[in-house]
Amino acid sequence: MKLFAACSIWLLLLSSFVQANVVWDKEINEFKTSYSLEQSNNLYHQASNQINDTAGRLSANYKLLKLFEGFGISFPVTLSQKSYLEQSQLNAFAYSVSPNIHFFISDKTSVDVMFNKSKSEVLPGQEGAEFVDSDTSLIVLNTDSANLNLNLGRDHNSQFLDMSISYNQNTQKVKDAQLNTHETVGLSSTYGHRISEDTYLLANAKMSQSKRSLSTTDLKELGFGFKTSIGGSHKLNLIAGLYKRKGDEQSDGHFWIASDIWHISEQNQINISTSQRSQISLSNDTLTQLNTDYQLNWSYKLSKTHLLTLALKKNKQIFEQTFRKYNKELISVSWVWKLIDDMTLRSNVQYINTTDSKTTLNNSEHRQIKIDEININIEVAYKW
Repeated sequence: MKLFAACSIWLLLLSSFVQANVVWDKEINEFKTSYSLEQSNNLYHQASNQINDTAGRLSANYKLLKLFEGFGISFPVTLSQKSYLEQSQLNAFAYSVSPNIHFFISDKTSVDVMFNKSKSEVLPGQEGAEFVDSDTSLIVLNTDSANLNLNLGRDHNSQFLDMSISYNQNTQKVKDAQLNTHETVGLSSTYGHRISEDTYLLANAKMSQSKRSLSTTDLKELGFGFKTSIGGSHKLNLIAGLYKRKGDEQSDGHFWIASDIWHISEQNQINISTSQRSQISLSNDTLTQLNTDYQLNWSYKLSKTHLLTLALKKNKQIFEQTFRKYNKELISVSWVWKLIDDMTLRSNVQYINTTDSKTTLNNSEHRQIKIDEININIEVAYKW
């Protein structure tokens, strides 16, 4: 494959500065169960003739982390069953298993081997099935992935290098018929060089090859940036650069990944993030799409037992092989109440607005569909 012809060059740089989210400092053996009631006023994501219903979701989460001499094992498992009061044909099951083996090679070197297998059942219009034609049938989403990560160096050292090889396969099915499947093989690396006590310069590179049916597309990214702490209250990360996409059509553009965690006080925190990436698409209208995300999360700790959160999100997707745009905006307000040490009550109100617009090649026809949805969720969770 052409993907690996230039490995020796690209391994010196990075694709992303996101690392495994497991902290390997203590053993964990935790089981959590939850039950939630979810109300939607637009179950089938329709512009008109909206149908509402209430569903109950029973979930179980098990997290195991064991440490041994020279390595550790993390084994999280999630199961959930969703049942509707009236639309029983939409009852859905989901699971996710994500084992991770972490090797402590030395004080400054570690290797992670990670796998994930998950399945979920969603309605057209929901995340993962945004571009499936509106229907009353459940869409089955299957994901299989494997990652090998090598981490050389640590933060607070003069330099570090993170490298990753990944494989990912996503499949959409409905009633035993396959709608869409694609797979991606990727190679990425990040190099960081410390220039002050709390500031690193970053170099970022990525190359990947994706395949869907008989179509293949290659992606190369090269970017630079930094991560720093400002005044002890900000944690700022930024990488920006250029990408080149080659497939059915060749396209160039720019990408970025940026985030800022602002600790205003012990009670107040704001997280701001944005990104733009060229990705393989789940729509059969196009092979690839340009995704642009903006997100703001504000959390306020009312007391030791109460937490209030506000989230604002905007996602723009532009199809790179046709004249189609898909925009999604979300406003969410959450309140978490810690009833006792191991039991919490969470309530959430969410407003979602989506706009799907498409124009023909000669501009003779323009179609635009706007859909609004309000979701209300109340959940009780207990950690054993």
